[in-house]
Amino acid sequence: MDNSRIPKSLFYGKLKEGNRRVGRPCLRFKDYLKSNLKKCQINFCAWETDSQNRSSWRNKCHAAVRAFETGRTANLKKKRAARKARTGLHTHLPRQGVRDAHPS
Repeated sequence: MDNSRIPKSLFYGKLKEGNRRVGRPCLRFKDYLKSNLKKCQINFCAWETDSQNRSSWRNKCHAAVRAFETGRTANLKKKRAARKARTGLHTHLPRQGVRDAHPS
């Protein structure tokens, strides 16, 4: 299609005024589903066929969520321990020339 045609200029042209929203586009339900299945290490391509057998699907989901939560809490504990170890490196020495607000 020629560049001077109106439909092409409407669809592919830039607006003179106005702005796009800042940030990434809003996610669809499918995008959230895919990210949650990835976090739980469930195959996204085969989840529809796996879900046909409801009892095995429920067991698989519960086991995956339990494993995810265990890993998540272990990661949080590791981060907290690293943060606490980092605060022990500082020494709290009084600065010279600074008086206490409440002398004892």
